[in-house]
Amino acid sequence: MKTVVSNLLLVALVIGISSGFVNKPVATDVISVHDVVSVESPVGGAFLIFAGKNGGNIKMSELQGQTELSVDGCAMGSRIFTFALEINDSSRIKTLQAKSNVLSKEMVVALKGLAAGDSFEFKAMKAYLPDGKEMVEVHGKKFLIVKESTPNT
Repeated sequence: MKTVVSNLLLVALVIGISSGFVNKPVATDVISVHDVVSVESPVGGAFLIFAGKNGGNIKMSELQGQTELSVDGCAMGSRIFTFALEINDSSRIKTLQAKSNVLSKEMVVALKGLAAGDSFEFKAMKAYLPDGKEMVEVHGKKFLIVKESTPNT
């Protein structure tokens, strides 16, 4: 009888140990090749308006006299209170910080020094809602300086 009990315990022990090595079904997420995830352009929320644009191609003439950032896509009267301007000219990338919605003199000068093919982007933008208490992140896109179009003569 002792041998039968020992053998049963041995069998139970072997089954218990070996069950740890058996492949068990695992739940996995299946992603189709047709599923596309993009974080480049968030949908909804507050977004930057500069020189009447949210980003994209911009001519130097469109930058003339532009000194303020504004926000759209949220409550009317919201105002950007902090941002970083990243300027990428042919030789380097320069980042300038501001604690308002107005470009500093240094920013204006840096933007005036750009040429076709250079780019700039407003980053880390935050705005206060009109109540002055709630804050939202503001999304923007890169601006690319393009040549001025010349009329055909």
